[in-house]
Amino acid sequence: MYIVFGLAILLIIVLPGSCIGDAVANGAYEGVRKVFEANPPQTNRPSTPAAEWQVGKTQPVSLTLITADYNKLYCMGQQEFEGYHCAFMDLRRPWPGKPGQPLDDNKREIIQPYRTPNNELILVGGLWAEPHVAQRLHEEPPHSRNQDRLARFIAHCELKFVGKLQNAKVRWAPGGQWLDPDGKHVTDGVPVAIPVNCELQ
Repeated sequence: MYIVFGLAILLIIVLPGSCIGDAVANGAYEGVRKVFEANPPQTNRPSTPAAEWQVGKTQPVSLTLITADYNKLYCMGQQEFEGYHCAFMDLRRPWPGKPGQPLDDNKREIIQPYRTPNNELILVGGLWAEPHVAQRLHEEPPHSRNQDRLARFIAHCELKFVGKLQNAKVRWAPGGQWLDPDGKHVTDGVPVAIPVNCELQ
């Protein structure tokens, strides 16, 4: 822990933009990343397993995230759930925006694919607009550093399950391949949920 604090101090005091500063910062970030990899975030709160997710219920579910997920994760489908929808309707057409919709609203109405710590696939709408998750995005914007320097964290959320997306596809990176959903719990559609409240670990 003292090592982490020491590295953090280095990041603050080293002159940004200088050759020495960049080199020291790179070494410090690498050290912090290794500490987090050796001690990954652990979920110690109850998380409902995928086999027990039920449409119409609000249930505790943990999600594993990095802030880069905000710009990386996409789903495709033509259904809408309480105003929430995927970013794409099909392989070529993005979901059309609404007149007067703000350009940056933390993807308030966008459904994206995520994983639980047990690697279970789930679709969640408007996650980055949830206040605690939005604050984390503000504090650690994904464009502020390379992805491998971003700390992984767990969002412990109360999720309201609002339906199941049929004929869905998911994509884990911009320009990546569209993939079929995986898991025994998606045979009749991928569960879709919206956050009621989240706390971060």
